Amino acid sequence: MRKITLLFFVFCGIVATMEAQFTQPNASIYGARSAGAEIRQQPTASIEELLARLHSGENKAGIDNQQFTPNEKQVLQAYLRGQNVGNKAPQATLLEEGFDDITTLPGVGYSFVNASDAIGATDWFQGNETVFPSQTGAPTAYIGANFNNTAGSVINNFMITPVLNLENGDEIKFWTRTTTGSTFPDRLEVRLDPTGADTDPTGPADVGSYTELLLEINPTLVTGVYPDVWTEFTVTVSGLTGATDTRVAFRYWVTDAGPAGNNSDYIGIDTLSIEEAGGGGGGVSTVYAKDGTAICTGGDFGSFPLDGPYNLNTVNNDPAANFAGDFDGSGTLYTMDNDNLTLLTIDPATGISTTVGPLTNIVAGHGTRGLAWNEANSTMYLLSGLGDDVTLYTVDLSSGTLTEIGTTTIAGFIGIWLAIDNDGNAYMADIGLDNLYSMDLATGTATEIGPLGIDISFAQDADFDPDTGILYMGAYIGGGVNQWASVDTATGAATGLGPVNADCAELTIVAIEGGGTVPPPPNCTSTTYDSTAVPFDIDGADTSTTDCTNAPNEIPITVTDNGTIGDGATLENITIDIAHTFSSDLDISLISPAGTELIIAQDLGGSTEDAYNGTMFEDGGADISGATAPFGVGPYMAVGGAFADAFDGESISGDWILKVCDDASGDTGTVLQFSMSICVPPTNDECENAYALSCGDTYIGETVSDTDSGGNAAPDEFFSYTGSGDTEIVTVSLCGSGTDFDTVLKVYDSCDLTTIVAENDDSCGLQSEVTFVSDGISEYLIMVEGFGSNSGNFELTITCEAPIENDFCDGALPIECGETITGSTVGATPDTDAPVCNGTDITAPGLWYTFTDDSGLVTDYTVSLCGSDYDTKVSVFSGDCNALVCEAGNDDSCGLQSEATFQGDGNSTYYILVHGFASNAGDFTLNVDCLPVPPPNDDIANSIDVDEIGFPYTDPAVAMPAATTEGGNPNNCNIDGANGVWYNFVSNGDGTATATVDSPAGVTVVTFFEAPDENATETDLTLVDQGTNQCLPSTSTTINTTAGQAYYVFVVNTEGTTDITIDGTNLGTEENTIEGFSYHPNPADDVLSLNAMDNIENVAIYTILGQKVIDRPIDNVTADLDISSLSTGTYLMKVSVNGEIGTFKLIKR
Repeated sequence: MRKITLLFFVFCGIVATMEAQFTQPNASIYGARSAGAEIRQQPTASIEELLARLHSGENKAGIDNQQFTPNEKQVLQAYLRGQNVGNKAPQATLLEEGFDDITTLPGVGYSFVNASDAIGATDWFQGNETVFPSQTGAPTAYIGANFNNTAGSVINNFMITPVLNLENGDEIKFWTRTTTGSTFPDRLEVRLDPTGADTDPTGPADVGSYTELLLEINPTLVTGVYPDVWTEFTVTVSGLTGATDTRVAFRYWVTDAGPAGNNSDYIGIDTLSIEEAGGGGGGVSTVYAKDGTAICTGGDFGSFPLDGPYNLNTVNNDPAANFAGDFDGSGTLYTMDNDNLTLLTIDPATGISTTVGPLTNIVAGHGTRGLAWNEANSTMYLLSGLGDDVTLYTVDLSSGTLTEIGTTTIAGFIGIWLAIDNDGNAYMADIGLDNLYSMDLATGTATEIGPLGIDISFAQDADFDPDTGILYMGAYIGGGVNQWASVDTATGAATGLGPVNADCAELTIVAIEGGGTVPPPPNCTSTTYDSTAVPFDIDGADTSTTDCTNAPNEIPITVTDNGTIGDGATLENITIDIAHTFSSDLDISLISPAGTELIIAQDLGGSTEDAYNGTMFEDGGADISGATAPFGVGPYMAVGGAFADAFDGESISGDWILKVCDDASGDTGTVLQFSMSICVPPTNDECENAYALSCGDTYIGETVSDTDSGGNAAPDEFFSYTGSGDTEIVTVSLCGSGTDFDTVLKVYDSCDLTTIVAENDDSCGLQSEVTFVSDGISEYLIMVEGFGSNSGNFELTITCEAPIENDFCDGALPIECGETITGSTVGATPDTDAPVCNGTDITAPGLWYTFTDDSGLVTDYTVSLCGSDYDTKVSVFSGDCNALVCEAGNDDSCGLQSEATFQGDGNSTYYILVHGFASNAGDFTLNVDCLPVPPPNDDIANSIDVDEIGFPYTDPAVAMPAATTEGGNPNNCNIDGANGVWYNFVSNGDGTATATVDSPAGVTVVTFFEAPDENATETDLTLVDQGTNQCLPSTSTTINTTAGQAYYVFVVNTEGTTDITIDGTNLGTEENTIEGFSYHPNPADDVLSLNAMDNIENVAIYTILGQKVIDRPIDNVTADLDISSLSTGTYLMKVSVNGEIGTFKLIKR
């Protein structure tokens, strides 16, 4: 019957779909395209039908192979979410919007940006109740968008939230749906602007600055995937580098869309909220889990954070039927192989399992059902089952051997998992009756607690969070549909928190590893203090009045130990014994040494005599207001609140006062006992027990009772300091009036006391003060001791201040070539970690500057502090702040001021440290001067004699922008202001000469001049007035030459380095080669090898300016010539072989 009914509905759905293709669209432009969409409809299959189909088969523990359509899974997910509210820690709400009236949204910061290919008849609009009503509120209280957003074929329509301060982990929640049975697929994206640039999209495929995709619903535009019932989605913010002021965008993005397209129909969005990530002290517990369903991942093992998102971070895939798991007391994760009935361990980091042994003694025919560790007795328990029976065992973790405890049989019951809390209370669920049970670990008897409220099926597991004691289970429904849920162990009710892996997971293993929220045992010693002021008469001569303000009864206890409540010390309890004839007359308070008063008990006990008879009060005790007098030992909670809260951050040292007021007359009494127990932290005589101090703290102490930890013979004690995350300048001082001996201060980086960060003996008289830089993260250990063997009382203060912006290298401020700036090193710190340059050691406070020269020109730099008003030093480095390389350093160049010079390659960044002699600091003037080094033939006197080298001639990579102006003007050509270089030659015969700038840049000039000889000045020259050789810009010039005439070539190229080539005809002799002579390599680095058939008599090497740089007799047929001393460049080599002279060109690399 069911199959016939379902086929009938499917047939009707096909008819409706066909009809939709030919029906006129909705009359309203704000409607849907699918037929009948304006009539409120139910889903094709109701939730009752889906649940009936889900559970129609036999419930059993095993792998589920049922199938649901994506839309049916959405329906099931929505149903499960609706059963219970979430059970998360409270979260701050950043944004809430119900879309009651969307016309108000722009006024509160929303933006609507339709970047579709052709703007259509609609944008985002108020919900149309005739298509479907809202998820909550008035029928139109949602925001909609539809196919009419475009008049073309691409919808790209953004709804953008107001600016919010978001962080990774924040949660975006909203509900959405499309029209029922839609045949035109829709798509929705949730995007984030990761930088806060707030750039709108500008085209049909553009997303603007909203580049971080957080969620995409129906990414491939498939019919039936976008939910057609209201469905809630939860999105976790990611992709931010920290807290960012930014916006979230909802992008309705459909291709092949619009009135004529095959896609796009109608979507609605409702009930939007954005919440901060859930917080709380300590770390977050981790859930280790395995997905056993074949229709999802089929064996993925991994983990997810207990507070979400519930997405399995997979480390391994193992298709084996591993079922149920838990950590033992050592942190080892155990599980069971249900097929082979063996015990295994799993490495949580890799997911790799290792067999321990067979589950010996398991009841025949039984399969594995649950595995749980009992922390209370350090025992692992195992549950097996078959049908209505479940059997409980203990497990030998070294072998897998089981010891049976007992069996429970319940009709219709199929036990599925086992979980044990920290106190040894065991629980079990079943997938037949869907109940929660308690289990007696001594007998194996199960007792029903109550219904789970979720219809669970197939294999699943559960575990307690060891930090909070909350029970969680991976509730599996079927077809991948699941709920991560908390379970109330008092009622059995399960609270769904959300699906795992987007509703496709069957968690056959659930094992929770604590995140550390349970504090470790206190590192302190319980110490009892008794008042010596008892017995104390409440109604003595001075306290007979009923006015407690004017006549309090105050019984003191003096605590001589040191410590801070909440930071190493704990007020554990107080005990009082009061004899009194009418106990409700008494008001009892505890007053701390700091003056904080906490009410212990007030007007309790009625007319009972002696109600407080050795009564103890402690945090977490019972409520005394409901107790029967006399109260006995208790313990009880103070009625005014917890000791830990009332006295948090206060010192335990001093007088604690029990204040007892009798607020009625006629009765008398006596305080017989007042004692208190304080867990006192260990003394800071040893570094490992250092007292933690913060900025602004002052500590009064003494070293007389301390021992010596080394360094000298004086006793010492220790304090620790850890910054707040930012770099700080920390000053530790013993200069206060409370210090009465000759002190020494040392700051270490660890308790091995080997590396001293800072130290001082006498800073203020015989007392000490040190300043050091805290990186904001590291712990620093402070030793207070005496000079020699001195000891005494001290007053220690910690002060902090933010460093000057450029106090450290990585904060260096920019300075440009030619710029002069002023500043002051007062308040800066010494940079003792920086290298010492040219003997310029670093002892005084300093500031950092940086400049970059990217000219590409070899440059002379001058960094000057001349004109500063104190005794300065300057150091200059290249490299980077983590690996500085010394370039220059100077102490006194201009009086007591400093100036450093060095040469660079024009492609480097430099760091300048302005510091001082000894500990000097003060105001300074800093100047950086950058002077490019001119080419060697910048002046006409250094003109390159080209005919000495040979033609064709190329001068490579000439640094033309570094050339300087000339010393005069040739005849018929004014070169005032021109920056150029010079070449000269004597023509060997009548011919031609051509000079060319290979890489013109800026103003380029090539000009030939006649000269009386090759020792001319500018004014000796006359322009060769031929053709293109004019006193004008040009990149190449050719002239006719006359034999024996001297010529000069002037070349300008203002904005670029270039090769310059000179060639022609009959200009000079070619290289004079000698038969049988050879040399190699060329170009050469350090050694040039010479070979000849006859005796090599001599070798001379000249620069292109004619300067002889090497002259060496050889007197052999072979030789290796050392040229390592030569600079890189082109040289002329003259060789004498058996009386014959040869000239050769040599290039030195």
